[in-house]
Amino acid sequence: MVCLHALRRTEPMDPPHTPSPGDEKASFAELMSGLHAELRHGLRAPTQGHAATRRRMLLRLEQMWKIETQLLLPALTDQGAVQPALQEVELLRDAALLFERSAPDLSDIAWSVVQRLAELHLGRIEGLMQCASASPADWRALRDEASAWLSRWAAEIRAHGDIEDEDRDPVGLPPR
Repeated sequence: MVCLHALRRTEPMDPPHTPSPGDEKASFAELMSGLHAELRHGLRAPTQGHAATRRRMLLRLEQMWKIETQLLLPALTDQGAVQPALQEVELLRDAALLFERSAPDLSDIAWSVVQRLAELHLGRIEGLMQCASASPADWRALRDEASAWLSRWAAEIRAHGDIEDEDRDPVGLPPR
């Protein structure tokens, strides 16, 4: 039997680890990577005829767009590289709207457009994240805010089936 007192440290403890900016960026990148993995899985899953599954994927894409356009992309310093990503977000929003408004017999085609554009966009964002090390962004604050948004949205989805969107919903009222 091992005596627990004998396992006690007798040398001074190491100072607590202070995360470097690279650690903080990696933490935000991990959050985005998890979201991207979930999206890829959902986008690749067979959803023909599964309107509820597609609706959940559109909600998740919308959450990703908000995090990107309001947090990630403004934090990046290479604005020339950011512009195509912003344009893709607009295309994805239009494709999602096209899908939502398409006739049932055309919904599979419209969904295919959403899937392919999303795959393209996820690749671009991942490339931007790899090159973002030169950005002086406060990655910890970005991660904390994105995590808070995701938590809030999860609660809104449980309560209302959707997330609040200031562009679609009057301020102060619950989602449609």
